[in-house]
Amino acid sequence: MNIEHKFIDETPYLLVTISDTVITPQHAISNFKFINDECQKANCRKVLLNALTVEKRDISNHEIREIGEQIGNIQLALYCKPELLDQAARLLSAVTYSDGYIVKHFGAEDEAKNWLLGASR
Repeated sequence: MNIEHKFIDETPYLLVTISDTVITPQHAISNFKFINDECQKANCRKVLLNALTVEKRDISNHEIREIGEQIGNIQLALYCKPELLDQAARLLSAVTYSDGYIVKHFGAEDEAKNWLLGASR
């Protein structure tokens, strides 16, 4: 499957759109690598990630730490379908928060954007 990534500079953050429909550990790590590379090019640490195409997450809890380690030094507000606001989403937020970066999931773009723009880390 060929995953597309679209990046738009919305200073002070990057807007990233992915085309994944199912997220596996490999897809998540690949997505975060692309995002990290683009953040470095743009010298930007804040990302608004549109993941509305994602229908399902196929990631076990024990794989979340490995995925979290690939996020890098960014703040990432991820908005997705409400049914994906689950224990795995909360666990990724907790893991990344303790590592000094943070990911938070939202069910609406406005909520994600407001949190991202208010985040001071």
